[in-house]
Amino acid sequence: MDGIPSLAELEERIDIVDWYALGLQLKLNPKKLEAFRVESATVAEGRRKMFSCWLENSENPTRRELITKLNTHSVGQNRLAEEYECYVINQGETFITSTFSSRKYFMQVIR
Repeated sequence: MDGIPSLAELEERIDIVDWYALGLQLKLNPKKLEAFRVESATVAEGRRKMFSCWLENSENPTRRELITKLNTHSVGQNRLAEEYECYVINQGETFITSTFSSRKYFMQVIR
């Protein structure tokens, strides 16, 4: 749960239409989110930009944090949070997570 998801994983598993509200809960800059909204031709494109921003700029963007934020009242994606949590649990010991440290990207295998 405390691993960092990949952008591909988020794009595949977190199909949320109101990505703006989720971005606010993830403490992303509202001006950046608004720029993503204006620049993006599709919901999927805006969502991808939001997740990319979160992964690159958050101190510790974990699956647990994402699940918690999906469950907040303002986001209201309890079922999606539950499905994602089940997915994470079922992946078990083979998760590959990314860790950002000193602006360098490392791959870490969780066993």
